Amino acid sequence: MQSVRRAAVILPLCRDSGIPSVLFTKRANKLNHHSGQVSFPGGMIEEGENPERAATREMWEEIGIRGDDVTVLGSHHDARAMSRSSGNKSTRK
Repeated sequence: MQSVRRAAVILPLCRDSGIPSVLFTKRANKLNHHSGQVSFPGGMIEEGENPERAATREMWEEIGIRGDDVTVLGSHHDARAMSRSSGNKSTRK
């Protein structure tokens, strides 16, 4: 049985050439887990962090946008998710 780990993501809203947009990231193909996946910035909640802090920290680490430069509009309650990160990689051509 897999242990429960807490994680948080952020859904960045922005404007691209004046058009309201959602910013996604694409994970590197060389990663061991979730390689090549399109995702929202985010990751594991570290000791002493709340979900908002974890999500904004990960956004800074992944795409270089500081948490101080964003306005958090809301949050969602915890949700349970299953991950298929057991090392099984899809074959892509």
